Order: sequence, then C-alpha cells, then structure tokens
Amino acid sequence: MEEKADILELLEIDYCRLISESNECTGDVMKALGPEGPGLLAITGVPNAQSLTNTLLSFARKLALMDDTQRRHILKDHGLGTDVSLKKADRKVSSFAAQLNFSQSTSVKLEHKNVKSEGENCYKQRTALLPEENIGSKVIEQDDAQTVTSQGLQHCSDFEGLGNSFKQLGFCMVEVGLRLAQICDQAIEGIELEKVILDAHTAKGRLIHYHSLSETTLLMGLANTKGSNKRLSGKELRCTHSKKNSSASSNQDVKGKDHFGIAEKNNSLYPSAKKVPSPVTPDLWQEWHYDYGIFTLLTTPLFLSSFSLPIRSNGILMNQSAQECSSPDGHTYLKILNIVNSKVMFASAPSGSLIVQVGEAAQILSGGKLHATAHCVCRPSERIDVSRETFVVFLQPAWNKSLSPPKWFYEEREATKHSFEDISASPSTEMMERNDLKSNLNSLSLAVTENQPGLENIGLESAQSTETFTENVNDLKMLLNEIQKILPPLMSRWKEGETFVEFSRETTRKYYGADGMQSNR
Repeated sequence: MEEKADILELLEIDYCRLISESNECTGDVMKALGPEGPGLLAITGVPNAQSLTNTLLSFARKLALMDDTQRRHILKDHGLGTDVSLKKADRKVSSFAAQLNFSQSTSVKLEHKNVKSEGENCYKQRTALLPEENIGSKVIEQDDAQTVTSQGLQHCSDFEGLGNSFKQLGFCMVEVGLRLAQICDQAIEGIELEKVILDAHTAKGRLIHYHSLSETTLLMGLANTKGSNKRLSGKELRCTHSKKNSSASSNQDVKGKDHFGIAEKNNSLYPSAKKVPSPVTPDLWQEWHYDYGIFTLLTTPLFLSSFSLPIRSNGILMNQSAQECSSPDGHTYLKILNIVNSKVMFASAPSGSLIVQVGEAAQILSGGKLHATAHCVCRPSERIDVSRETFVVFLQPAWNKSLSPPKWFYEEREATKHSFEDISASPSTEMMERNDLKSNLNSLSLAVTENQPGLENIGLESAQSTETFTENVNDLKMLLNEIQKILPPLMSRWKEGETFVEFSRETTRKYYGADGMQSNR
C-alpha cells in the first residue's frame, strides 16, 4: 500500500538576495541546509535559468525514445554520453551526462548586470565560470565507442543547441552552488567548500528522462517482439499495470545498479518471452539514497503526458510527441525523509526555480553543520502516461580530497566526549516516534484548552485522536524501518581522513555491491 506523504514547501531565496553583499540570506540558508532543516531549498529568479531549462528539457524524451544508432551519433556530436544502460528495455530512467570542466585560475569573473526581478530592477553582481581552454565538456562513459556515420541520418536540426544548452545551464547552476558554498564558508568556521569545489575543476551534469509506465511497458514489449509494429492500447496498458500491482510488491523482485534504481528483469515475473511484461516497481523512479557530493542542484521537473504512444517502424520509434502537463499532485515527486518533523514528505518548489540539496561530503567537511537528506523519486500512482524531465548538476570534491571535519570539531569532541558518530547523527525511529508523541500530546492539550465548552466530548475526541495517532505512528515506523533497511549508514561508508574516491567507492559498494543493501532490489 502506498504511504501518504505531506507536502513540504521549500524555503525560497531569490537570486538577488543570494548574491547580495550584505549576506542577508545567510540565516535562511543555514536554517534550511543545516541539521534543523530539511537539507534543501529553492533558488528563484536565476537569470536565464528558465529559458535554458525549457530548451534543454525538451530534448530529454526525444533522446530517450529514439533509435540507438541515431542517439549515439547525436550524443557524440554534442559531447555527451550516458551513465546508464540504454540497451535495457525495462529501464525506468534514461540519462545523458557530461563533465562540466572549468579552470581554477580563470574560474571567477565578475559581471555587473541590471536584471529585472519580481517587477523591480535589481542590481546584481554575478559570478560566471569560464570553461577550461580547449577542453569543453568531457564525455562520461560514451555509450559504445563505435563510430557512427551521419550520412542518411536526419537528426541535426531536431537537436540543434543541445550541447550548448547543456553547458550554459550547467555552468549557471555551478555558479549558484559556488555562491551557496561562499555563504556556508562564512557561516561555519574552518570550512572551505568554495575552494573544495574549485579545486575539483569539474562538475557533473546529467539530463534525465524518467519514463512513464506506458513508455517502459512499450519498450519492453518491443524488445520481445522485435520488428513488430503492434501498438499497445491504453486498455492493455492499464490491465498490465493492474496485474503488476496485484501480483508483486514494490519492495521485491527489483535489482538496483546505481542511484537511479535502474530495474533489472526478474525471470520469475516474466515466465514467457512472448508476453509483454510490465515494468518492475511502478511506484518508484529512483530508489531511496543519499547524495554523497557537496551540493546537488536540480531544475524543477517538467512533466509530459502522452497516450499517443510511439511505435516502431523500420527499427525507429515514430510518433514521439507529448504534451507538457502540470504535476499530477502539485509537487515535484521528489520525496524526502524529513528528520526535523519525522515525516516522509514530497518537496514542492516554484516552477523555474533551482532546487539545492546537501550531499554527505558537505556534511562531513562541515562537521555536521550541514546535513544531507535521504530522498527518492516517485512515479504518479494513477497516471501511467506521465513522464518526468529534469537536469541535475553534482558538485563534488576532487577525487583525492581528504574528507575530514574542521579543526574545531576535534576540540569540541575532546571537550564533550563526542565521537565521529555526531557528524552522521540522525533521529532513530524511536526518537521520531517520541517526537511525534510529544507533538500529538501538545496538540491534544491545546484542543482541551480551546474546547472548554465541549468538555463532555473531549474524552471521546482525545481517545479517537490518540488511536488515529497510534496507527499513524505505527505506519510511519514501519516505513522508516523499510527505508533504513536499504540506506547504509554514513559511518559504515566513511572513515576519517579517507579520500573522496575511497568514500564514493565504498558508498557504491554498500548500496549496490554483491552484499549491498540494495543489491537485491
């Protein structure tokens, strides 16, 4: 049964405030990204971000559904690669990635611009990154090194501006991340997040298409009936989806490979190759995890809807049109485990804003003053036609960067007898239950105080409220236990002083290795 989740309206900080020399937003930034906050916030009014986002996201679905040979050539032309297997028909995610390289010596340039924001002219000082000379974007794990000739392929005009939009939006988001790093450096003694990011010389950009359930079902059916032009009707798709929901649990028969929870086929679900199987885990696009870099920046997602499914003709998927639609439930479908109020919540942010999340490297380097948040990406439960597009930039330390907390942490640890566990401390389910119990008792006491005229009903109402609360706590505790089963604790993956590459390898192993906590999902 799908759990209910509240909606978290992210704290919004306008770009004018973010770059203000008065640092007036420092308190808000630390409140949102620190241990007393959800670990993420939204930046609004970033110059050119909306137009660049609209342009770039329009390419994601087309790339995800097109012929593999054409796609390889297009990615090569635009300096992109892929970091997921696009040959897997049952994939839930198609991802296109590149490194955004910049030179430390020429990385910061000040540009003064008059920009209109919220109806007023706002004088801004904007930090702009300059790409390294003669380097550009480095391809990540190019999908097959095979050289494909462009003769006879009609694709150039459809993807004009892909690589340029990728780079421009990527560097725009890096600028925002660097400014946030400056603010954190000023607020927290002894950390140098801005320098750590610049020393890495690079950030990773990722354009992501989250496949609708109908698309994934279609791709899997085509894989089993190669050369067939059969179109699946909406009724057939709904029947397939219904059978899957009734026959398999979302927590079983799924194998994850990376932080996108790419599903692998389980033979027990598909006894006959002639049948069209439904995709596994229809409720999640991306499994629960922590980001392990410094900051992750995301565009607010674009949702597309199409029941006019593409069909294959001569090996090429045709009729790929889809219409932009609003979020089915009014939020981003980014779900977080909010340790502040002990709830699982959906994040909501204004359209056109950039969402910023804290990674575990920042949590370590800040001595726990910044706090990463466990999160996943959910599919709309009742909309098999809806897909999701977004662009993500990961700001990470250099691979050889040693991960240790600041000096004051050691002094504080000695004085208070604390341990490194304090860096990764997060409320246990028992603590969350106690917090919710305390909140519930306070609300019941308030109800008693405010309802003096109806004293005869207070006992009954309180009993009913307590019973409902107990059921909710038990449901929440079960959910939190399930989440914790697949989230390897930070202290099991990080050792004081190890390099970022060692930390990232151990994190990957703990999640997806042979004995990893998500190896059987």
